[in-house]
Amino acid sequence: MREEQAFKTLKLARQMRHEPVRAEKLLWDKLRNRTLSGYKFSRQVPIGIFIADFVCREHRLVIEVDGATHSEEHKVKRDERRELFITSQGYKIHRVWNQDIYDNMSGVLETILLILEQTPHPPCRAPSPQRGEGR
Repeated sequence: MREEQAFKTLKLARQMRHEPVRAEKLLWDKLRNRTLSGYKFSRQVPIGIFIADFVCREHRLVIEVDGATHSEEHKVKRDERRELFITSQGYKIHRVWNQDIYDNMSGVLETILLILEQTPHPPCRAPSPQRGEGR
């Protein structure tokens, strides 16, 4: 059952990458290919059964792009559940409103950059042993 849910989430994430909302597309154009000071972002990333809009894994930062529908009561409750789960996985979440992306992209990017610069990256795991080592 868990594998089936993971497959559905991955399939939905792939679909969402091909059909981004306008605000997500505009922000992705500024985050992709390490264009924001060399930070690597991925988009529509499954985290458990949820899908994060943008993720900088190195700094455990999730960027969520919210439109008007996110102010509806049932969406607010769902967002709270998502946020609880995602933060329990060690991520910090920063929410950005669609309108801020349209009206103040430079401010949105400055804020994201400030958060990244203030967030130390977690310690790296030891590298995997090379072939034949560690036996």
